Amino acid sequence: MSRPKWYVVAVLLACFAIPGALYFLLKQPYSQDKQIELLTEIGYYPIRPPRNVLTLGSIYSIDPEVKFFNMICPASPEDLKDALRESPSERMIADYLSKTNYSAGLSGKLTGVTASTGVTDKFLSKVQLKFTDVSVFELDLERSFEIFEKLMSRRSCEKAVHETFESGYYACQGRGLLRASAEYNVNQMDIKSAAVENGIDPVAAKKAIIEAAKTESNIVLHEDSNRLSTGVALHYGVSINPTCIAPEGAVFARVLPRTRFWRAINFIKFNLLEPLLPRSKA
Repeated sequence: MSRPKWYVVAVLLACFAIPGALYFLLKQPYSQDKQIELLTEIGYYPIRPPRNVLTLGSIYSIDPEVKFFNMICPASPEDLKDALRESPSERMIADYLSKTNYSAGLSGKLTGVTASTGVTDKFLSKVQLKFTDVSVFELDLERSFEIFEKLMSRRSCEKAVHETFESGYYACQGRGLLRASAEYNVNQMDIKSAAVENGIDPVAAKKAIIEAAKTESNIVLHEDSNRLSTGVALHYGVSINPTCIAPEGAVFARVLPRTRFWRAINFIKFNLLEPLLPRSKA
């Protein structure tokens, strides 16, 4: 088929397939918990569950929904020597996160407590989440690029990136990590008041809420009075270089989406339009 005909097909596809694809991908209401909103506001992608296995400068394999970050080309300590720096905006970010106290967004059932969904939600909304001991580390773009070139010069890394493309995932380099401890605060007076109002044993209600927080956080929590804390600082957010690695001959730049809308747009560009368009030359 000649090039003009390819463009006609692409235009027709845009007219008919794109609305359908958008409807399919956006038909479910998009909800985002408060922790994700908070990290997104300061330019980070959430690491769920939080952990300490990612390193700066490494190349990650990231699923299309941007939920899972897995290292495929790790940067070595030697690569990072004298390259890490504390972010100039760390104090601002730390103050912002430390002073923000919001609902932990817990959901589900309270084990051992018989109550309606409305009552359960009312209890779980009493749990507040707060970040402490916040640290932000990052690489500047120039040093990040130097590490990227070194990683991609390895045949094993190049192959890992290629396999990431084959699976439909993004391959992106991390340039910032946000580390913090988290505290889940349970207000005893609020719990007691709500329990008495709904005819539930306050002690059982508090115990059930603590178990719900431990279950949904997916991390080990330490109980101390009315607080549950991670005990040690964990990585809660990661920032990525402005553009990710693109497959050879790609037409569109690879940029991680932050919302369902942009996930839909990327799906259309990479899976519907790009295969029909002339390939770019390196």
